[in-house]
Amino acid sequence: MGKFAKRGYTLFNLTSRDLLTNITVKKQPIMRHAILIVSLIPSLCFLGCANESKLGSSSLAPTTVTQSVIELEGKQANTKTDLPSVQLNLVKKAQLTLVIENIDQTIQAITRLIRTQQGDILNLEKLYPTEPGSRQTASLSIRIPQQQLDDVLTQLTKLGVVRQQSQTAEDVSSQLVDFKARLRNLRRSEEMLLQIMGRSGSVGDVLKVSQELSGIRESIEQIDGQLTNLQSQVTYSTITIALEQQTITTPFQKHPGGILVESWTTATRSVVDFTLGLAQLTLWILAYSPYLLITGGGVYWIKTRYLPRLKGKSPSSVHHSQSEGKP
Repeated sequence: MGKFAKRGYTLFNLTSRDLLTNITVKKQPIMRHAILIVSLIPSLCFLGCANESKLGSSSLAPTTVTQSVIELEGKQANTKTDLPSVQLNLVKKAQLTLVIENIDQTIQAITRLIRTQQGDILNLEKLYPTEPGSRQTASLSIRIPQQQLDDVLTQLTKLGVVRQQSQTAEDVSSQLVDFKARLRNLRRSEEMLLQIMGRSGSVGDVLKVSQELSGIRESIEQIDGQLTNLQSQVTYSTITIALEQQTITTPFQKHPGGILVESWTTATRSVVDFTLGLAQLTLWILAYSPYLLITGGGVYWIKTRYLPRLKGKSPSSVHHSQSEGKP
């Protein structure tokens, strides 16, 4: 106790009742710092809790946004899958104009390409030059499966320089639906007429039903043919290709001997034609000779007999006057 008294501390007897209230310390600055620290502890705790709440809210915000985006994408995907798929029936046609170096080689390349794609050549026409300075041209019409149209067009454009290219598509879905509906109705009518014919009835009724049945069957055949043709146009696409050779070709020069032979052949043919013409003319004259003789005799009689009588002179007087006039 003496030691603590010398240092300036006054201590009282410590009991459990006044341990925290009856302490007197002479060094007031230390106590002030302690009180200040103690008073700041709740504020620091409050600020720490506030920061934690802010951090928690900031960490939860991206998660909430991400979940919202995922849910929105899921809804859009579900909407896309819920849309009904509409299958279009398109009739596709394409036109292509190429400038190439050699027409024969290009036609061979196109033929090989069409065979590999399970297609057909519908038309082929080659035009050879007849005048100096003209170009050789050719045109093709090919048919290929519609699924191979884009691939075939891409490979065709590699064969030369593309001058013109076009492609059209026509939707014939409504026509196909119409043909199928009409065909179903006609088949039902055919079945009903067959059932009616199976029943007992008069000959006149049977004949009427038979006539109606033949008309319905004719309509069925026509619509079935149109439907088959339209489905074939949907399944296969048509490409029209125009080829033009890049280099100008000179017409074929004939050999002089060939020219002479051709001239001789033309001359002999002309002689034969002329002879046949004369023979035909002779036969015509012989066939019409009676009429020609009658016509010639009539003209001679009019000139020698009839005309002098009109002038009042007889043939004998005319002859006598002519004889007197001679020296």
